[in-house]
Amino acid sequence: MKLQNFKNDSTVVLDSNTYANDPEVYFFIDDVSVVDCTVGINEIQNSSVYFSVSPNPVKNKLTLQLQNTKQKITAIEITNSLGQKVFEKSNANITNRFQTDVSFLQSGVYFVRAFGEDGMGVRKFVKE
Repeated sequence: MKLQNFKNDSTVVLDSNTYANDPEVYFFIDDVSVVDCTVGINEIQNSSVYFSVSPNPVKNKLTLQLQNTKQKITAIEITNSLGQKVFEKSNANITNRFQTDVSFLQSGVYFVRAFGEDGMGVRKFVKE
């Protein structure tokens, strides 16, 4: 990537004072290339509460299924893609599966956090 100004200075150093009093200096960026750029959010692989969500995408009822029956989910949170909490269930005491109504949610991407005695797990789901 090249950063140049229209005055064609050979060396461009950007700091708060370099061109502070020169209203005729404009910068442009040229020759930009992006290589191997992955955009998205990966599932947390090293969580300590192992569960699945189904169906995904979901319309009305979301089911959480524990993968390890020796674990227990003590609380659940659902957040939207902005991190705003849209659902919470504390004192859950879930040992196998849990189903909740998500029909009130707008279409979009959400994250469900399941808290257990040994930590937390996160799964992403899509609301249709």
